[in-house]
Amino acid sequence: MAESLLLVDDEEGIRESLAEYLALQGFDITVAAGEAEAWDLAQARPYPVVVSDMNLGKESGLSLIKRLKKALPFGVEPYCILMTGSGPQELAADALHDGMDDLLRKPFSLPELGRALDKARQRRRASSLGRSNDK
Repeated sequence: MAESLLLVDDEEGIRESLAEYLALQGFDITVAAGEAEAWDLAQARPYPVVVSDMNLGKESGLSLIKRLKKALPFGVEPYCILMTGSGPQELAADALHDGMDDLLRKPFSLPELGRALDKARQRRRASSLGRSNDK
């Protein structure tokens, strides 16, 4: 069964191309155009991996990730990858401090995204192993 991934970007072309790539990587993709839509989707089912753009029009991918990390819908802490096209180095530090697991600066290559997804999978496996060892 494919792992669920929530992809959030306000640009339709980027959403479509990334969704296609992510599906080829074996993920079950749900897309959202903004923070509010993504938040509603995350309340309906768990997403172990969230990939979000930083700037979502008037909304913020970082704000979404902070909310998801704090609320932990379904008790699942998502692995969060933030995509950003601009911003100073402090942004990266702030984002990582605020719960970001990985940061991709645009333009990034698909292999870079693939490596971030590999890290997400590794963390999920380690988390699963930890839970099974606790039983």
